[in-house]
Amino acid sequence: MSPQDEAKTQDAPMCAELRCKGMYISNSAAAEDAMIIPGDTTHWWCEGTQGPIGPDKDWVHKSACTPSRSCYRRPGGPA
Repeated sequence: MSPQDEAKTQDAPMCAELRCKGMYISNSAAAEDAMIIPGDTTHWWCEGTQGPIGPDKDWVHKSACTPSRSCYRRPGGPA
């Protein structure tokens, strides 16, 4: 999948439990950029499991952690 195609498929917001190192950069603009880089090779992990596999036993990634998963938590939603 090309970076442009991946960006098109990322219509839904990512799960609130999804994390990457770019989210912890002190410059908020840089942290936001880390979240929108299409086709990146960033290491993602689930905050709930603290690992690369979510509570539903599937791999986590910004293009995979969407509302179609049973463990998905909407950003800004209840904990």
